Amino acid sequence: MVHNNATVTDTLAIILASATGKGVSDKEIMSRTHLSYNYLLRYLTVLFQNVLIEYDESTTLLKTSEKGKRLLVTCKEIQKFIH
Repeated sequence: MVHNNATVTDTLAIILASATGKGVSDKEIMSRTHLSYNYLLRYLTVLFQNVLIEYDESTTLLKTSEKGKRLLVTCKEIQKFIH
């Protein structure tokens, strides 16, 4: 869930975490992040442009790319220092 004070980085990390594993639909991401469809598209554009997330045509799900998984690990390491 994205809290009101979540940063863009936090939201991107939540999306990447949600799409790790078998993948996730855009509706599931919207439910988890409480983003409108238009805002979700903005975030997904950034993720696709940076090859952090992929669309699996066979399952029609969004999946975190290997590059996205590495970024997610880095984000978690940074959060350890902050919290």
